[in-house]
Amino acid sequence: QAAPFLDVRSGVNICVQAAQHGMECIPNDIRIGAEESAEGGVESTNGYATPCMLVVTGPNMGGKSTILRQACLTTLMAHLGCHVPATSCRLSPVDQIFTR
Repeated sequence: QAAPFLDVRSGVNICVQAAQHGMECIPNDIRIGAEESAEGGVESTNGYATPCMLVVTGPNMGGKSTILRQACLTTLMAHLGCHVPATSCRLSPVDQIFTR
């Protein structure tokens, strides 16, 4: 069984985008887990392995919930076959999403 992963490039949170009323959102990348490459090794863009789980910390109003919601919404939308607001989105099958 392959390791689970989520790789979103230049994605935006659709709720933030809708609240901006036409103003441009700053896109960001989300990379959790690692996808095995065709050669059998773990794919990495910066030479470091990507974590299978993240603990997101930071100050109040720092965007922790926004990035978590973006990852969850992007995953749900991709699995439903909807348009995903990102340059690219690759992910493994997901059957559960946990959040606080």
